[in-house]
Amino acid sequence: MQDEIALMPLSRLEDCEPLIPFPTKWDFVLVCEDHTPYSKRDQKKRRFLEELYRKGFIIKTIKDKKLFHGIHAPSGFFRKYQWLLSNPDNEPDVPCENQLDEQTGVPISTRIRIVSFILRNTEIPGTKEKLQDLVRKKVFEAAFPLHEREHLGKCLKLHWARWRDILYPQPIEKIRAYFGEKIALYFAWLGWYTRILFIASVPGIILTVYGFLNFSSSQVSQEICAANTTIMCPLCDQKCPFWPLSDTCTYAKFTHSFDNEGTVIFAIFMAVWATVFLELWKRHRAEVVNCWKLYWWDEEEEELAVELIDNPERVTQQYQHSYFRSIAVLILALLLICILIGIAHMLVIYRVVMTVIFTQSDSEFLQERASTMAVMTGAVLHYLTIIIMTKVIV
Repeated sequence: MQDEIALMPLSRLEDCEPLIPFPTKWDFVLVCEDHTPYSKRDQKKRRFLEELYRKGFIIKTIKDKKLFHGIHAPSGFFRKYQWLLSNPDNEPDVPCENQLDEQTGVPISTRIRIVSFILRNTEIPGTKEKLQDLVRKKVFEAAFPLHEREHLGKCLKLHWARWRDILYPQPIEKIRAYFGEKIALYFAWLGWYTRILFIASVPGIILTVYGFLNFSSSQVSQEICAANTTIMCPLCDQKCPFWPLSDTCTYAKFTHSFDNEGTVIFAIFMAVWATVFLELWKRHRAEVVNCWKLYWWDEEEEELAVELIDNPERVTQQYQHSYFRSIAVLILALLLICILIGIAHMLVIYRVVMTVIFTQSDSEFLQERASTMAVMTGAVLHYLTIIIMTKVIV
């Protein structure tokens, strides 16, 4: 049997009933163990929930095997959010599918983002511990938002996030309702790019088929294959014999399949295609942005608005330029650029050195495929370098 408790400040927490009815919708859920009363973790939990209650949140606790604290933000939070962003309209100006909260007129994804921001920046007085600190110290085991409709995530999982649905249109409005405008706009671009890419794939496939059909008819390939008497110099100083030019016959034919006379025409076509794609995407993006009312959206302004909702007494700090900090950042950036340029040169030198090492190897397999092995190992090293430097820089 579940025990429902109305959470209020400690002085009024015991043996009391809530004065206002509980809402039917909850924005966030905090999960924790049923700690020993007045233990260190229990006191931190109570003080954190007290602080949320002081900010105006409605909190309900359901006691089962664990404690589930439902967090509900009143509509005043979101009216203030709309006023701060000068967007008091509850309905979009253009007809488009949009999941809005019935009480506040704010998209559900935006509502979750606002509540999440406030929870993550709420501090316990005195200790300055935040929600992420309490989760790390096992005061709370989990903290997660609740979406408006439970079936929305399942619907996206079954009809979108599967390989079998790769050829079907993306449910952009449902993605927007679940993840928010920023992620939905990315997938809108990705879907548009994929559709336009089909146009570029047609001449690309034709060019590839043309290259394979003319696999053996290229004049350059025929001359290389017939050059039995043309002797090439050894690839290294030791253990490398002279070799006939006709040994590269297969490689020349294979290369001609992808690098032939039609490649120049295809390159011109791709340049035109890229320009047309960007212009068409600008038009499509304008339609989406107008439908979602994002023309006047600014990430910094939204973050400032949420900060003011979280703490109305927040004082904006005056920006002070630091020449020392700017010089330090500039030196660090130049150092990283020099390191990246040095790594690029080292990868080129690596391929040259490994080619020589493979050609001097006792293995006939490595001798015959020295260039290929050098390129393959160089590509692996290049990939590892990118992964490592991405972690270092980003």
